Amino acid sequence: MTYSVSVSNQKGGTGKTTVAVNLAGALANRGNKVLLVDLDPQGYATESVGIPDAYDADGLTLHDVLLDLDKISRTDELVREAPEFDVIPSNVALTSKNTETNLQNAQGGERRVGMALDNLSTDYDFIVIDCPLDWVHLLTTLFLLPGVC
Repeated sequence: MTYSVSVSNQKGGTGKTTVAVNLAGALANRGNKVLLVDLDPQGYATESVGIPDAYDADGLTLHDVLLDLDKISRTDELVREAPEFDVIPSNVALTSKNTETNLQNAQGGERRVGMALDNLSTDYDFIVIDCPLDWVHLLTTLFLLPGVC
């Protein structure tokens, strides 16, 4: 069974990214298979785990997977290996393409994060999600995921 942990707070500067990255590292150090999902458009978790190039990378992005149902099955292509755990990196497209508003307007948008994570072929023990502070709609959807705390 995979457990999902969503690190969120609607106030900035509260250490969400620090908690998410350190929690993922601690869980991995205990022998768990961990995936860190950086949903924050600022991409600080992506940068802090040593893959800053992913933030500006061209090609398939988290934005594409969440908004195009034809691409949602390609979630595995987003996963990058970091030294301690796997990461789905943030990308500048989350900001530049207005992902939150598009998710709000998409049919079934409230379920897209869960749908994307269900398409992963690797069985993770834990999925740690670093949430953005201002995506109220997205934060609500994360609590619909099984095993989210």
